[in-house]
Amino acid sequence: MALADRLFTDEHLPPEWRTLGEIVERMVSREAWDFLTDMVGDRPSERSRQLQWFRITPKALVHLPPDGLYANAVRACLPILDCWNSGAWIAKGRRGSPIEPPVEIPPLATGYQLVVGSLVRSVIFEPGSNYYKRIYDLCFYSTATLTPEPPLLVKHDGPIEIIERRHNEPAHYRRIRAMADLAFPDGWRHLRQAEVLKGVADQFQNRRERVPERQMLLRALGYRKN
Repeated sequence: MALADRLFTDEHLPPEWRTLGEIVERMVSREAWDFLTDMVGDRPSERSRQLQWFRITPKALVHLPPDGLYANAVRACLPILDCWNSGAWIAKGRRGSPIEPPVEIPPLATGYQLVVGSLVRSVIFEPGSNYYKRIYDLCFYSTATLTPEPPLLVKHDGPIEIIERRHNEPAHYRRIRAMADLAFPDGWRHLRQAEVLKGVADQFQNRRERVPERQMLLRALGYRKN
């Protein structure tokens, strides 16, 4: 049996939240949990490694011994990425300081890697900050417990067209459209594609958030179907 077994990858999150640390602790073996918390400095001791942060990404497996504790822990935690990227889970955290209000954190599919600075405190590093800025108290919520949004009414030159939102749609797609709504309060579907993309990118940049990749913007805004 692998040293870090997937223990509850199909378990639904409770309605309130569950921290990243709580999730990882349930997904890896006790030995792997002790190894990881020792490695990132959550359990300072004479033998504390503190050599590296915990990167939850398939790319990390390329440079790790396949049967080691680290590799097994990464493999056990990969379903976190799947649930986050698919929109089944929504993440929130405190940007820059533990006293900041929680805000939604875009998933890894927007173009960055999950690098954990502390498992006990559920701290990750801010994308693009070169490990200088942190996101504290990262928590996940299950979208299955949230109230579905009503259909979106879109007015064209002709009759009103009803576009139904998919219940399992990735949360970051909704966020991208929300940015478009902020950029163009009078509506944006009648505008040129290039103008809309620039407006959305400006909204992300104004909030010091990573701008999603162009193909993701196109899919979220309805300019591409796949």
